[in-house]
Amino acid sequence: MFNMNKFTNKAQEVIAGAAGIAARNKHQMITSLHIMAAFLGDKRSIFCDVLGQLGVDLPDINNKVNERLMGLPKVEGGANAYASSD
Repeated sequence: MFNMNKFTNKAQEVIAGAAGIAARNKHQMITSLHIMAAFLGDKRSIFCDVLGQLGVDLPDINNKVNERLMGLPKVEGGANAYASSD
């Protein structure tokens, strides 16, 4: 894995949020989709602010990310999630 202490507090929050999203959806791997969903889940984040300023339809992007998340393989059991290389 990686050393979480090397990340900012905000980055740690996003990674933890992504891990939570993966766990709730029974995904074994934390992907860039999980990271994006975690960013989109914090409407006060700079990520959402920048996308909003660019005219991005945040609800539409959020729906598309969630649709893609639902299509990822699910696992049963107590396996820990790991970060993907993407």
